[in-house]
Amino acid sequence: MIGFLQIEARPIQDIDKASPAGMERKRQKGWSDRWTNAIPVVRAWRVDEPILLERIAPKTYRPEAG
Repeated sequence: MIGFLQIEARPIQDIDKASPAGMERKRQKGWSDRWTNAIPVVRAWRVDEPILLERIAPKTYRPEAG
């Protein structure tokens, strides 16, 4: 597991949240019409020590759905 995200459960477009530098990079790579849908992230936490998700969420984690 790498970390956790707290998100807002609402769809947005990439231009609503992406930085000008990020949008410029997309234009330069020819990706302006790709990956345009997004979900806004409020906060993110990085897991500092290796841990398996099944230890944190044993009832909801399904290895076959990974």
